[in-house]
Order: sequence, then C-alpha cells, then structure tokens
Amino acid sequence: MDSGGDRLIIGLVGTLGAGKSTVAKYLETLGFEPFRLSNMIREKFKKRTWKRNTLQDSGNKLREKYGTSYLAKKTLEKIEEKGIKKAVVDGIRNLGEFEYFASKSKFYLVSVNAPAKIRYLRLKARKSEADPKTWCQFQEIEKIDLDEKLYFGQQTKKVMQKADFSIKNTDLTKLYQKVDTILKTLP
Repeated sequence: MDSGGDRLIIGLVGTLGAGKSTVAKYLETLGFEPFRLSNMIREKFKKRTWKRNTLQDSGNKLREKYGTSYLAKKTLEKIEEKGIKKAVVDGIRNLGEFEYFASKSKFYLVSVNAPAKIRYLRLKARKSEADPKTWCQFQEIEKIDLDEKLYFGQQTKKVMQKADFSIKNTDLTKLYQKVDTILKTLP
C-alpha cells in the first residue's frame, strides 16, 4: 500500500436525505471516484435488499466486531488497490471512520444538511426500498442515525461537528456552487 501523500479524499457526512449522494455524483463528474461505506456492509453480508435500519444494525455489528474504523479501512484498501488519486467517500457515520481517514490521507470532511421536512419529502420522492415510509419512521431512524449511544454505532451528529466544510442544501443549483467553492479552497 502506498502512503497516499498526493491522494485527495473528500468524505461526506450528513443527515438522512440531505443530499450526500447528490454531492458524491457531482464530484464524480469532476473526476472523483465514488465510494460508499454502506457498500462495504452490503459486500460483507451479501444481501440483496436492505432497509435502512438493517444497514445501520449490520454496520454496527461490523464496527463492534472489527473496530470502529473497519468500514473506512476496507474502503481505503480499495482506493489504494486501484491507485485512485481523487475519491469521494459517502456515508461516514462513526468517529472511528472519520479519524481513520483523517490520519491516512489528504482528507476533507464535508457535512451536508437540510431542514427535516425537506429531507423527508426528498426520501418519499426517491421511493427507495431502504427509506422510511412515514414521518414517524423517518424521525425514529434519524434519531438512531444522529446519535446512537454505542461507541460502534451511528454517530452522525458527532461526525458532522468534525467537518471542515458545511453545506445547507435547500437548492440544487446552489448546492453545486457550494461544492465548487469548497474545491477552490483546497490546497
């Protein structure tokens, strides 16, 4: 494995339905290779359909068994194996994942957020099998996602506080402009 000295990794953290995947897709158009920590969970358990709470629980099991940086380590291994110099990693939800990336690479964390009602409507519109179907389910899943009381659990709120940059995503055009502005500030 190389030292990654010239490798740039942008990590994405944010609330449910805030637009992290939209940011990742935009960065992909700018030459960044996309990675999702949840894909490491899917690969490990080889399950076809996932509900969000099943993904959360499965990720927790992996972090509990192998350490809180497990998903980040597996992702960085893939990035290194492929010799990728610019990557975007979507779905950093535990401080161990953040700390691992921050210690290994030229790494910048971007937090993406939006008001809860907007995010809920976005999730309903995308009609993913994994997403909550009701406002109550949304609130329940978000509560877990933001701050499980387990060291190996979902810690989105704590990870968001570590962000180098924060984006409030209420308008798609402005979202892209905000990402461009962030990229211009990077060394």
